[in-house]
Amino acid sequence: SARTHMSPGATRDALAYCARVRDLILHHNGGWADGEALRKFRLLSYAAARAAADEQCAELLRTADEYAADLFSESAHRKWAQGQTAGADVLRLCILGKLDAVRERLTAHSPGGRPPDADPMLYPETE
Repeated sequence: SARTHMSPGATRDALAYCARVRDLILHHNGGWADGEALRKFRLLSYAAARAAADEQCAELLRTADEYAADLFSESAHRKWAQGQTAGADVLRLCILGKLDAVRERLTAHSPGGRPPDADPMLYPETE
């Protein structure tokens, strides 16, 4: 679907909020009821969706939110377990996957197809 043209500032803001959501997920194992972590996740992901003002990004973040609700719950995370992998770990990977998809969508239309602060190892120069 077509993406509405976004100012570089809005793209940068959306990417910054996504990076903070990603940090939260990377530094929180989940797997127990944590209302504060879920509240923080929602605050940051809603801010990212608002800044992006893009329906596909909003949908990806809504799905990530559903995963986060289970991740930061007393027991809902258990139903996501796969073999030796704990449900909380499966959920964290699912959330990170959605955040990566948002980042890709946001950077696809930016100059050079990469965020201004991109790691050159992840976004090698194409010239």
